[in-house]
Amino acid sequence: MEERICQWIADHRDDLFACLEVLVNTDSNSHDKAGVDRVGEIMAGHLRRIGCHVERHAREKVGDCLVATLPGGKAGRIMLSGHMDTALPVGDAQRRPFKIEGKRAYGPGVADMKGGLTTMLFAMEALHTICPDEMMDMAAVLTGDEEIGSFASHDLLRNEGEKATAVFCMESGRANGAIVSARRGFGFYELEVFGRSAHAGVDPENGLSAIDELARKVVALQDLNDLERGIAVNVNHIKGGAPGLTIPDYAWASLSAGFYNMTDGEQVMARVAEIAAKTFLPGTHTVLHGGQAFWPMEKDEKVQKLLAEVQKAGQVIGLEVEDIRTGGCADSGLTWYVGAPSICAMGPVGGRLHTEQEYMEIDTMVERCQLLALSMYNVSRYW
Repeated sequence: MEERICQWIADHRDDLFACLEVLVNTDSNSHDKAGVDRVGEIMAGHLRRIGCHVERHAREKVGDCLVATLPGGKAGRIMLSGHMDTALPVGDAQRRPFKIEGKRAYGPGVADMKGGLTTMLFAMEALHTICPDEMMDMAAVLTGDEEIGSFASHDLLRNEGEKATAVFCMESGRANGAIVSARRGFGFYELEVFGRSAHAGVDPENGLSAIDELARKVVALQDLNDLERGIAVNVNHIKGGAPGLTIPDYAWASLSAGFYNMTDGEQVMARVAEIAAKTFLPGTHTVLHGGQAFWPMEKDEKVQKLLAEVQKAGQVIGLEVEDIRTGGCADSGLTWYVGAPSICAMGPVGGRLHTEQEYMEIDTMVERCQLLALSMYNVSRYW
């Protein structure tokens, strides 16, 4: 059976790349709801074609979510998690469309994660075509705001994760080919600081500098870093100010706070809130927005059990599957947190994500699709 599954995928190599090209050439920046929804329409069309029941979950400001299910003959439910948005700007798909040069494919989101969406589709189709009665139910859960924190998708991911026997997240394989068995969680925040404007020469005593207050907070926030524990705090964007001899009455900053376990996460997120609430310059006022965006994924016994199935699948196709802990975050953390064994980075191998140099190793497209399909087949047989 494994040979038939692998051969079906190999025979559809050209279809895999044709699908990938269409997805890459469709802009879907996280803030471009219309673009993400166009990707959703493409995905829904493919999913219905292979026999899925597709539910659309509307979102007001970001791309709609999709849940597509294929019934199987075995008890249990395998969830495939993917996101349709990218971190690349609107217009990139027209400016630098999909292309293949040598052994790499290029284009916005080619690895993160339109390559993963493509392998998800064809792995599901292969299994539903070759051995539907031997499979658990399969559910593709597609979101539209992962690159900006998945805030509009948390409830759906939580609900679907609670139903899942196992979860495979379709983020791209690491540049060295590894899959991911543990990840950081993150809080994403914005700080708005309000002061009082005044003439910096005539009456500076009446001014309260929002920039001064923000600068003191930034120093305190950066002091939360503890890389030995894996706590990574980064103030990544600041803005504010006033022209000429004016004391600024407004400043803004965004930051992330990363952690490898929820004990550390709760502590560092509480400290972020404390620093935001603390007033360094009396009379200023600060408003904190945001909160926990991603949960950490830890390599516990359930993850190790699922990892073993992926490694057995790799042996069938002559692939030695290595796993790593990565400092980045993904939706797999939330599905793990609600109790579903989760493995991440099951998509094709790629690198330079979120940049114009983003690439995907084309030789890994069929290979990772086979790995995913065989891993799902193993879970259906042995769990």
